[in-house]
Amino acid sequence: MTLISWNTLNTLNVGEIDAQHHRLIALVNELHQTMTSAQGADKLNRVLLELIEFTKLHFATEEKFMTGYAYPAYEQHKKEHEVLLGDIEQLLQRFRNGDFLIPFAIELDLESWALRHIETHDKPLGDYLNSKGVF
Repeated sequence: MTLISWNTLNTLNVGEIDAQHHRLIALVNELHQTMTSAQGADKLNRVLLELIEFTKLHFATEEKFMTGYAYPAYEQHKKEHEVLLGDIEQLLQRFRNGDFLIPFAIELDLESWALRHIETHDKPLGDYLNSKGVF
């Protein structure tokens, strides 16, 4: 079952970032599938860790582009990344402490982030990078 579907409105026309967005969406969908099919806490923990690690890699990639091309909204965008990662890591810790409803909270946060963050923060970054000849 798919929670989030990719559509052309999510495309930034920056190959590396678009590919990572595809992977993030696939990981969110894998998390959703793992929870809905009751595959167990170990599998859920592995998917959560992979999702968090890939999210960190993705944010580092975006920040590399932002600093490399002097993106004017860098500080605000970076702060958004920090807040999201902090929230997710806090929820992961609660899951590890035995709160098994937490993955649903993480899933909702990530679904909201994927839709809202890409539209409000990443699309302007993509437009800026495209104006600098980055595709």
